Amino acid sequence: MWRSNKQRSVGLSTCVAELFACSETVKDIIWVKNILVEMNFYMFYCKPIILYCDNRAAIEWIGNNRSSTKTRHVNMKFHFIRDEIEKGELSVRHIDTKHMIADFLTKAITREKLLWSLKEIGLVDIET
Repeated sequence: MWRSNKQRSVGLSTCVAELFACSETVKDIIWVKNILVEMNFYMFYCKPIILYCDNRAAIEWIGNNRSSTKTRHVNMKFHFIRDEIEKGELSVRHIDTKHMIADFLTKAITREKLLWSLKEIGLVDIET
């Protein structure tokens, strides 16, 4: 699901902003997964689902069970992401920003990056 929308809360750091984005994405993943399971489309549901994130601090927070003074206010709100990982439903991996396909939805990018992104998601064939 590709979309861009305004976050409901202001992130106090890039880590917290990424946690907000990951949280919303995981909610969508769970919703789609539940629909696929309900419709018996198990062949379209791979376990674990991989969530790519370009913020190492957010990935470390998700994978770490310790609290810090900088992130203690978000611990409860995003703990369900850890639960999904512990259940084996989700895996969070780092991806370099230059490889983020969805950047064209949220950032000003070059024509080359736009064409690459569109090709990667299958919207256009830039060869023709």
